[in-house]
Amino acid sequence: MIMSLLAFAAVLLIAYWWANTGAFSALVHMMCVITAGAVAFAIWEPVSYRLLESPVEGHAKGLVLIGTFVGLTALLRLLTDKFIPMNLNFPRAADVAVGGAFGLASGILSVGIMIISMGYFQSTVTIGDYTGWSRRSDVPTAPTIGSDNAPMLHIASATASFYGYLSWGSFTPWLGGGTFATHSPDLFRQSASINRDSFGEGQGRIAIQPGAVSDLALFDVPTATLSGAVGSAPAAAWAVSFTVAQDGYEALRQLEAHPDRFDCVLMDCQMPHLDGYTTTERIRSDARWKHLPVIAMTASALVSDRERALAVGMNDHVPKPLDVNQMYQVITRWIQVAHRARIPK
Repeated sequence: MIMSLLAFAAVLLIAYWWANTGAFSALVHMMCVITAGAVAFAIWEPVSYRLLESPVEGHAKGLVLIGTFVGLTALLRLLTDKFIPMNLNFPRAADVAVGGAFGLASGILSVGIMIISMGYFQSTVTIGDYTGWSRRSDVPTAPTIGSDNAPMLHIASATASFYGYLSWGSFTPWLGGGTFATHSPDLFRQSASINRDSFGEGQGRIAIQPGAVSDLALFDVPTATLSGAVGSAPAAAWAVSFTVAQDGYEALRQLEAHPDRFDCVLMDCQMPHLDGYTTTERIRSDARWKHLPVIAMTASALVSDRERALAVGMNDHVPKPLDVNQMYQVITRWIQVAHRARIPK
């Protein structure tokens, strides 16, 4: 419990500090924290991707998120101290109460961002008293996927929910079609486990450097599409040919350009610009892809979301975080079904 106690103590310490500083100063600081957090969440992924070729590739997302947040908060505080040097005087009791409330909000957001950032540093499955989700049998203390075992995650959850709410309202992006809430559902749980649920107690590499995949051509590995691997002898070595689309529009363009290339579509339901549900509806509206398997990939465990995926024409779904073995079993099964459906009777 030591890490959770430290997290809550930090929140209370920040609240105490601003309660004694004054309500107006606490309000200004809270606005700086909110703004810095919103900008940090807006740019952390694009910036961190550019660090994948650096020595800090496994820690890039955590470093960028916390670095951007701390740097912007400090910059905004310098600017506000310069241009808003005076405090407003209120009755002492009101000053303490209101300042403490604003300080508490600042503390929750600041510590929450720090917890989320910590989750994106590649580390062991267990950090202090907190153990993230794990699909491996060698981590018996890990909670089941969808549950939490550390009180400090309530702070991270409140922070992620707050910025998710802002992304649907006053902080809705002007460019693009997605929001923070749709791009990063269950962010606090993803950060808690995604970088540590890997080989060697979380020490397995989690990023492929740009250009690394093309280097595989140097090895004598027989490549084939996934449909070629179906029904093959278990001892055979097969590589999977795959194409990545950044959003639904690009996926449709790829299908239109190569209508017979693909054996299956692994569809992220929360893609930007054109989500997975709408993309699937457009795929199913074309008779050429009547039997093309479309597998939903979603972090949601709600039955209603699975029903919606099936209603728009998806064949099945695999949950996030991905169980790779389950994913390939589902894909292989539906490719076999599609293959049999194409055979003339």
